[in-house]
Amino acid sequence: MVREPERPEQHHAAPDSELHNIARIYDTKLGDRPLASNFYRRYITGAGAVADRIQLANQLLVALREAELAANQSAPVASGRPPRPRERHLLEHAAGPDPN
Repeated sequence: MVREPERPEQHHAAPDSELHNIARIYDTKLGDRPLASNFYRRYITGAGAVADRIQLANQLLVALREAELAANQSAPVASGRPPRPRERHLLEHAAGPDPN
């Protein structure tokens, strides 16, 4: 039996609840504020978004913006907390190759 190739319209976007969950993972587990913000915005604009989660996502977006502004105003090491994984990668990359 020969299958027809899939058409683009057969691919479905992630359900809105998954977008919110992905945003939370980027936010709380991976510390990637830009990607977290992106997924929160996608959730908010989705047709299946729920009112209480939209409110929560908006609050989290504000918190992410404030955290990003604070991070840009001071170096991650000077903030008193260890760098997040993404920041650590950027700091290591900026430092160049390990001399040892």
